[in-house]
Amino acid sequence: LTFDNWALLLSARQDWASTDSDNYLKNATTDQDDHAFTWRAGLTYLFDNGFAPYVSYATSFNPTIGVSSSGSPFKPTTGDQYEIGVKYQPTGYDSFITASLYDLRQQNYLTNTLTTPVVQTQVGEVRSRGGQISGVASINDELNVTASYSYLSNEIMKASDGTAGNRIANLPANAASLWADYKFQDGTADGLGLGFGVRYIGRRYATNANTAKIPDHVVFDAALNYDLGKLSNEMRGATFALNVSNLFDKHFISDCTAAGCVYGMRRTVFATLGYKW
Repeated sequence: LTFDNWALLLSARQDWASTDSDNYLKNATTDQDDHAFTWRAGLTYLFDNGFAPYVSYATSFNPTIGVSSSGSPFKPTTGDQYEIGVKYQPTGYDSFITASLYDLRQQNYLTNTLTTPVVQTQVGEVRSRGGQISGVASINDELNVTASYSYLSNEIMKASDGTAGNRIANLPANAASLWADYKFQDGTADGLGLGFGVRYIGRRYATNANTAKIPDHVVFDAALNYDLGKLSNEMRGATFALNVSNLFDKHFISDCTAAGCVYGMRRTVFATLGYKW
């Protein structure tokens, strides 16, 4: 809904979820029937100079599959989020910038007990606070740049395994990315596009106990695409693209679980041929 320079967003949702879990070791079947009403609201003011501050609130619901040690099905995870921010589109420039601060809480978070064997219990609550800034700009008809940075402060508020007050595992405090692509518009290279980018993932804890850390890492990506219609009219609409993730084949640890840690994706190359009509 809009009125003068105000814009109001309202949304509501009703979910029903039904799940049957079969435990062949105990010859038992558990039925889960969950439902919830969630909603969100946001308010934005559009200044004539391109600034648009906003506030928003949202609730969430997600069924949690599994049962506790007593055999009772887990409750759905629920959450709520507060967010404030500003969007800015400079007059006369083909660019867009957003900055936001948020506070999220999630209830019924699954945690591990201190017993042997370890079982999962659902007395947990986690909180995430942080900020993010991102922007995209078309420098000219050929060059486009996209950049983002985020800071995340999260905390385990309630837990049965003694980790209350610790950070959540595998979530870095700092992350950033930068991407630029250049599209040739004339000459012998007309139709050729080149892209290059870098991603940074900061240090994070390997477990909720916060006893070991995963090192930070930097990964580079690249892309090449070509409009085959520039070769002949018969190929108009056809494109070829080559995308390379982790260009320099960086070895890094992706995440860790109770079973151990795993490496991230090695150099990965995707070649695609597309046609639009």
